[in-house]
Amino acid sequence: MDDVVEDTLDVCERLAYEDEEVVLGALQFLEIVTRTVADESKMIESTKGQAEVVDPDPIATAVKAMDDAVASRMLDDLVLTDPIPELPTSTDFESTDDVEPSDTEPDDTAPEGNPLAIKICLSVQSFLYADSSAHQLLALKTVHNSTNALQSTRDLLPLLNEVWPSLVNRLSQRDAHYVTLAACDVIERVCTLGSSWMRKRVKDDLWPHFERILQTSSLRMQRSECTLIKRVLCTMGKVVECVPLDEGMAWTVCVLVVRFFGTEVEPELVELLQQMTVLYGDKVWLILAKLGCVENVQPDTILDIGVSTSIKPPNGICQMLGL
Repeated sequence: MDDVVEDTLDVCERLAYEDEEVVLGALQFLEIVTRTVADESKMIESTKGQAEVVDPDPIATAVKAMDDAVASRMLDDLVLTDPIPELPTSTDFESTDDVEPSDTEPDDTAPEGNPLAIKICLSVQSFLYADSSAHQLLALKTVHNSTNALQSTRDLLPLLNEVWPSLVNRLSQRDAHYVTLAACDVIERVCTLGSSWMRKRVKDDLWPHFERILQTSSLRMQRSECTLIKRVLCTMGKVVECVPLDEGMAWTVCVLVVRFFGTEVEPELVELLQQMTVLYGDKVWLILAKLGCVENVQPDTILDIGVSTSIKPPNGICQMLGL
């Protein structure tokens, strides 16, 4: 099984700039393998303590799902490749001074992750930088599958540490709109799995991209821009739920997103503020008070906090947020 995967990875590497169709087929094959591994891991986790189940064969499943013509062309080019580099150990992690040590190191008592998912994920991440949007999307799906396959294993955090820079890079302005949306989906999952371990990475790497997108967006949005802002707000909602934010970032998020009251993305904005209220309710309350939404509080009694008083939240917003 490992030989088949290694040969497929070699096809991707050798033909990356020569035969897009064959590389696309190879990436589809690898995506299906990692999806099958992830489904297998989920099945094993859900059947712990029950009767033994027969594990699906990831390679067989992938081969069956492949287009025959693409698969045959790909298999004609198979050769052996060099071993894939191992994941770094916990001692290789970057310093994260603002989180507890237990949040920066893998749990050595957890089981090892699936080596097939690790090998594929580390190899296909280079296609996140490909010129082809189709290659980028398949690489994103493969990374998403691989992180799901490694959930609750000691190899999850080292893998996230490796792929994180490539993921956030996909939020750059030069990417196709749908690639950015797909990247948000994967980043949301990574933040869910990484939890407090992602705190510094969210602040230093993710938020600058989201901040740029939210700041530069027009309030009279075209359809594609509206879809992107909705996705960013939804992703931030999951980040707020799973990853502790420092006080400064939490305040910046609140101040920046309220400008979207009265737009098409207001439902997603309200959902994000509901998450913010759980942990950062004082900040949400202060902004709404400045906007005249809090009973018995005069907005002019509050000093300037950098929020435009022309913003008009919906009636009953405090009740919606439980304030």
